[in-house]
Amino acid sequence: MGSEGVREILGRKRTVEILEYLSGGEVRNYSDIEEAIDTSSVTVTESLALLRNHGLVERNEVSKKDVRYEITARGETFLEVVRQLENVLSDSVN
Repeated sequence: MGSEGVREILGRKRTVEILEYLSGGEVRNYSDIEEAIDTSSVTVTESLALLRNHGLVERNEVSKKDVRYEITARGETFLEVVRQLENVLSDSVN
């Protein structure tokens, strides 16, 4: 992925939220994701494409109206590292 990919993912709106929503292994339909994430359809679509391009989510098109997404093991690992970074920043500095 490289540092550019990390910056791209963390810099795009709602990518981490989408990973969090998908974490835990449950497969979600596109419409479920769109409904759960408070943003535009365009942002959801672009964020999912970015996450797919980096191997963090998988897309399964059952039919034109039934598109499902699932976080990958790589996506779970990425999300865990993001959570660790959040913990570093939430620790008080003395």
